[in-house]
Amino acid sequence: MNQHILSVVDSNTSLLQCPICNKDFEGHTTQLVCKNKHTFDVDRHNYINLFHKAVKSHYHKNLFQARSHLIENGFFQALESVIVRLLMEELERKTSLTILDVGCGDGALFTNILLSLRWDKRQVNSFGIDITKEGIHYASKQDSQTTWLVNDLTHLPFKDQSIDIILNTLSPANYHEFKRVLKPDGMIIKTIPNARYLEELGTLQNKQPYSDTKVINLFEEHMMLCKQMQVSDKKHLIDEERAEVLQMTPLAWGNQLTVENIRQMDNINIDLQILVGQPK
Repeated sequence: MNQHILSVVDSNTSLLQCPICNKDFEGHTTQLVCKNKHTFDVDRHNYINLFHKAVKSHYHKNLFQARSHLIENGFFQALESVIVRLLMEELERKTSLTILDVGCGDGALFTNILLSLRWDKRQVNSFGIDITKEGIHYASKQDSQTTWLVNDLTHLPFKDQSIDIILNTLSPANYHEFKRVLKPDGMIIKTIPNARYLEELGTLQNKQPYSDTKVINLFEEHMMLCKQMQVSDKKHLIDEERAEVLQMTPLAWGNQLTVENIRQMDNINIDLQILVGQPK
């Protein structure tokens, strides 16, 4: 087994558990094994596959590469700044944080956020989880200090009340599991699209504006809403980035949009909302 993963498991026995039976993990030579002998593959790129089922997904290598390149070039810089500020505020009252990014995809956004915290000498224990193996594989090559896990939302591989912060960015949520793993004073930072998010693509397809009402209502049903913040930005696109926007967003899936269709689209709206909540 990769020595990095061994050391991670050893140093996080108070956090991690088998997603099948909730028992502790034990280290073995080529696999991660729990006390009930459920086994999980450890990849040489420092991630653990905790999901035994095959997953059909629209998400693929080209999508993750496009998304990662856009993020590296500041596509979500305004969002990153707000999330970093929220985490810094938490670190003013805590000496360290255990942060879990649920639905992290390729990990590019999470990695940028963590780089800001580490640059400021902040102490964080970071985990990224996604159901898509290709995304986690990509993430693990970008940041070796984070523990990357392939798993789904329904059985998070963490013990009760073990996580300080959950990030959930443009991704589905499982509030039952979120509340289970969050500490009593823990916090979720959930990012959702507003009506004008990438609206230029929707206009080309004659789509109705997105409504976030149901998402917010569901959040408030399960979590105590502490803050509600708007993040608005307009990004200028060059030709290469137009193609990457088309590749990365589900808004273009199943449609015949091409770079030629959006060649005259010089700018695109980044219109997001951050919901900050705590367990009820």
